[in-house]
Amino acid sequence: MIFGIILIPILLNFTLLCLSNKVYNIASIFFMSFFNLIYYIISAKSIQNNPKFLKLASTYTHQSNGFYVEMNTNLLSFTQIVFIILFYFTLTFLIMIFFKRRVNHHAKTK
Repeated sequence: MIFGIILIPILLNFTLLCLSNKVYNIASIFFMSFFNLIYYIISAKSIQNNPKFLKLASTYTHQSNGFYVEMNTNLLSFTQIVFIILFYFTLTFLIMIFFKRRVNHHAKTK
């Protein structure tokens, strides 16, 4: 459930970068990250409304010797959104750099 929020957009970006012959720039990576964010918001709303998610979150609540750990159930908090944007952008940027190097390396060896 949670991994689908993270993996599906990254795999989609990876596939698009692999299949495309176009050279991407920073603006296009921001654009991809924006669509990933829309996917995240839709998925997060769906997950938050799922009763199994609340049960899962309560399972990971732990208290011991005055130490209390709780899983945040608000997947749409401001800090979470900022983290997700940076996460998607960084991973897509790293994938793009990897493929630029790979394409440049293959071009030099031919």
